[in-house]
Amino acid sequence: MQRTQKISVEQLKRDYSDAVLLAAAGEVLARWNAVDALPQLRIVFNGRLRTSGGRALLMQQTVELNPRLLAENPQHIDVVLIHELAHLVATARHGRVKSHGKEWQQLMSEAGQDPKVCHSMDASEFYHRRRRPRLSGARFLRRILKRLIK
Repeated sequence: MQRTQKISVEQLKRDYSDAVLLAAAGEVLARWNAVDALPQLRIVFNGRLRTSGGRALLMQQTVELNPRLLAENPQHIDVVLIHELAHLVATARHGRVKSHGKEWQQLMSEAGQDPKVCHSMDASEFYHRRRRPRLSGARFLRRILKRLIK
């Protein structure tokens, strides 16, 4: 796998402005003959995404992209965008379908992409182990008593 240079999140947002992303989406939608299928398409960066490259909000016709992960792997932005657009188009054309079902796979193949469900980007630095806060003696005792009373 060829790795390109990391860029900052600010640089990613400058390089991939709304106009650039919508133009790229327009090319993909034209290839699928689906330009009219998503009249209210929006593409936004969502800094709250943790390890997914992006997500498609079907009812809002919105694609959210993970700016931190894509700044680390800018060579994957096209694949993530196509992946999420395929979800929106499959839903627009066929209604409720399996998220990575045959309709989605067909669109990915038509776009010249491998219909993979998961990305191959290194997201290890974005995983955070969740820790439960340590309870003080009194709070710990209350929790134990609560369970015993049930």
